[in-house]
Order: sequence, then C-alpha cells, then structure tokens
Amino acid sequence: DKIGEIVQLADFKKMESIRKRVEEVVGDEKKAEALKPWYNQFCKRPCFHDEYLQTFNRPNVHLIDTQGRGVERITENAIVANGEEFEIDCLIYATGFEVGTGFQRVSGFEIYGRDGLSLSDKWADGIRTLHGMHIHGFPNCFLMSTIQGGFTVNYPHMLDEVATHVAHIVGHALAIEKEVIETSPEAEAGWVQTILDKQTEAWGVKVANVEIKHVDLNESMIRAIAKQAEAERERRAKVIHAMGEAEAAEKLAEAAKILATEESAIQLRYLQTLVEIAGDKSSTIVFPLPVDIMKKFTS
Repeated sequence: DKIGEIVQLADFKKMESIRKRVEEVVGDEKKAEALKPWYNQFCKRPCFHDEYLQTFNRPNVHLIDTQGRGVERITENAIVANGEEFEIDCLIYATGFEVGTGFQRVSGFEIYGRDGLSLSDKWADGIRTLHGMHIHGFPNCFLMSTIQGGFTVNYPHMLDEVATHVAHIVGHALAIEKEVIETSPEAEAGWVQTILDKQTEAWGVKVANVEIKHVDLNESMIRAIAKQAEAERERRAKVIHAMGEAEAAEKLAEAAKILATEESAIQLRYLQTLVEIAGDKSSTIVFPLPVDIMKKFTS
C-alpha cells in the first residue's frame, strides 16, 4: 500500500507539472483549462509535442470542448458537436490503441494456420514465436509488433526495421524459389527459452518449463477480489482528492494574504463574484456592496 501511495504521488506531481505547462504556454485561459489532462499519466497518454500546445495560440486553430460527450455525428462535409455543425475540409481519425489486449480484439479478425488452428488457440497457454515475427503452424505469416521482439522509444523506427527484415526474408525466399516460409517448432521453443533466460539469469534462476493453467474462481472469491479492487480505487481517489485539497488550501492561503493587504483586490473580488452569480437567471440574488463603492455614485 505504501509503495502504491508513493507511485500515485509521483504520478500526481508529474501530471501537475504538465498541467502547469499548459497554463504557461496556452494564452487563452478557457482553452488551457480544457486542455489540462486530469487523469493518471499511464491511464491515457497526455498529448505532448514541442509545438502541440503552441498550436492552440494560433488564430486559425479552434478547440471544441464536448465535455466528454464526443462528436454527435459526421455529415458529408462537417462534424456535429454540442448541437453545432462545424464545416471541415479534412477529418483525421485518431482512435488510439490498446495495450495488453488480444490481437484479435485490436485487429478485429482472427488468424488461422495449418489444420484450422487459430492464433488465439495457439497462444492460449502462452505466446510462442521466433524473434517475435514467425509462428510455427502459420506459414507465410509475419508479425510486426513488440511481442517477443524489439522495442524502441521511436515506435515507427522499430516498424521500419522489422519491415526491412521481412522484405529481406521474402526477397531471399523468392531468390531461391521457395514458396513457404515457416519456423520450426525447435527454433520457436529455443527463442522462447532465450527470452526466459535473459530475464532470469541475473537472479541465478533457470526456467526449464512454463505451464499456464486456467483456474476457475468461485463466486465468493470473485466478489472478494472485486471488493478489494473497489476499495483500492476508492483509496486512490481519496488520496488524489486530498492532494487537490492541500494544493487548493495553499492557493487560498496565498489569495487571503493578497486580499488582506490590497483593498482594491477585495473590491474586485466582490464584483467578479457578482458577475459569476448573475449568470444564473433562475433566482433573485441579494448581494451586499461595500459603502465605499456606492459613495462614488452618490457624490
């Protein structure tokens, strides 16, 4: 629990620095508030680029805040959001991606190999590949992903390297007039063992066999796990809320010092509050005004 709190606090501080940067870069206060990411760093990646935030300071860039409701519909030449139609010349879909889910969920289709074996069934007891690219029983099938393969900070660079390697393999097969490219089960098992050894050799452990079994939990255990997860979410929410309250208290303390020393500041605050309340036209509001303000009108 203590480690979890430390990680959550570190995450909060990092996201606070990002939200502060939004305030510093984006000139329009309303835009800045809408652009602030209020979620954990690894829950959803904050939009970030050397020129991303600066773009919203350009007069030809508009931010349409849907308050989380998203786009209502897309017409022939426009998108509709917040009940308003916005004409566009080009629409770019940025649907994002999922990490840690099955490939068939992401791709939307299943892959079948020899004897009608699906890739999901092949990997039911664990992923097995050669170099994260070849799968025994799935001839002429090349994977391009980070599964049991390479990974770089620049993901497109990794894809370029893998694509170049695939092109080399296919080119070689054509040169020697081979129509089928498929790894052997021995090569596949050897690569999996290499991966396991690389991760465990520093611990002085040699993994000889890995077996994954399906375990059915009874209802009481499922409910217990669900309650534990819910309690953990509530705990984290309270921690984040407490952090927010602490920061708000600091800001309020600073504001109180300014209001206590600057007479004009309290008067301006009165007027600002009046403007905010006046926006609600559903009720009659009695607002006290300092006598000093009224003296100017009476005189």
